[in-house]
Amino acid sequence: MNTLEERLRDAYRAAADTVTREMDPPDLTAVGRRTFVPGTGSRGKVIRYAAPLAAAASVAAITLTLSVVATIGHGHGGVRPAGRGWAELRQATKVAQGYSGARIPSTARPRYYLGMQNAPHGPTEYAFTIYAYSSATGQRTGELTLPRTDLWARAVASLGNGTYVVAATKDWPRFGCRSWLYQFSLTAAGQPTGVKPFVVPQVSGWARQLGGSGNGRMAVLTTSACVRGRTQPMNSHNDHAIAISVPWGKTTTWSPWPRGSNLVPENEFPTGNLTANGRMLGFVAIAGQPQPFGLEDQAAYVMRTAGHVALAGRYRLVLKPEAGTGVIAAAPSPNGQVTFVMTARSHGGIWHETICAYSTKTGKLLRVLASTSANSVEAGGYLVPDPSGSHLLVLGFGHYNTAMLDVATHRLTVPHTQPGYLPLGAAW
Repeated sequence: MNTLEERLRDAYRAAADTVTREMDPPDLTAVGRRTFVPGTGSRGKVIRYAAPLAAAASVAAITLTLSVVATIGHGHGGVRPAGRGWAELRQATKVAQGYSGARIPSTARPRYYLGMQNAPHGPTEYAFTIYAYSSATGQRTGELTLPRTDLWARAVASLGNGTYVVAATKDWPRFGCRSWLYQFSLTAAGQPTGVKPFVVPQVSGWARQLGGSGNGRMAVLTTSACVRGRTQPMNSHNDHAIAISVPWGKTTTWSPWPRGSNLVPENEFPTGNLTANGRMLGFVAIAGQPQPFGLEDQAAYVMRTAGHVALAGRYRLVLKPEAGTGVIAAAPSPNGQVTFVMTARSHGGIWHETICAYSTKTGKLLRVLASTSANSVEAGGYLVPDPSGSHLLVLGFGHYNTAMLDVATHRLTVPHTQPGYLPLGAAW
């Protein structure tokens, strides 16, 4: 067991022993969200625990997603591996270069978005339901009903053209060792409909993360391996990332989290964003082995999903901000040349947040798209591009639980009604 694994093991034990009432999030949410308040310091621990089981899941998610950047050139906590695997990346100088034809499409904002919340009558805190919301009003328009009553949603993603895919599992701890995949669409009134098995209806492992490409041709699912007879998360390095070709049902599988690596994920239930062509996944991770894990240690990365790329060449650091600033969310543009990043920095008792566009290849700032200030930061926030990449669904930004950002005009729109708390996953 390496040093990082020992720290994570100790963190689990400590969390399970020291859970207090004040740690519980409102409305019995499924995951202990990490809210940073001025005065506590930007290096406050990233993980807050709502209950022993949530503590276990959080530590498991961190431990299972130990990534691939081993000991090769840490720099600011990450590396930018070179080689033929990234030869298609260009040095973007304008935001529009992140789009086909170097032009941001002027498409209308999608009418609805999907949010994953804990199920009101689920057997435990690991039972989640997918709800549909109006992007104009924020009001709930419907919910997804799975074909089997013993399954609960774990992640959801858009495949463009009004098609969605959801990954479901049995409830923790009796989750078995399989995940079931279904596709569905939304009616004109925003009600999920047409639920049917996906082109790959089930896979081994417990679903953790799901991404869909805007062109509808690829979905990427990350699963954690199951250990029969055990009710606590285990440190596992044989988990799998599965790229699914939607037209053909062909799958490509690799093990993204080997031993000896130095990245851990920012989110307990990570929301990765695929490019429109499905070749690149954007995510946030804690770089290196800092003492302790803090917001300012978080960085933006991208990962290749296509081609026979050596494991060490799948990852690339996009942005590790200057000291005192941390990355909260990251999402690549449709062609991956540009990465949108949400950052936060505490100064003068106030948190200052920005959403900016960066060149994926160089990490150079291209444009500030939005900025805001708040008394605290929701470190579980994230960015979700719509299939065209012209709009970003923004969660946990400033005073807003949910907002929509027009990339071309920089206009930030807030729905009239706000959900009680941030979704644990979302899709346009």
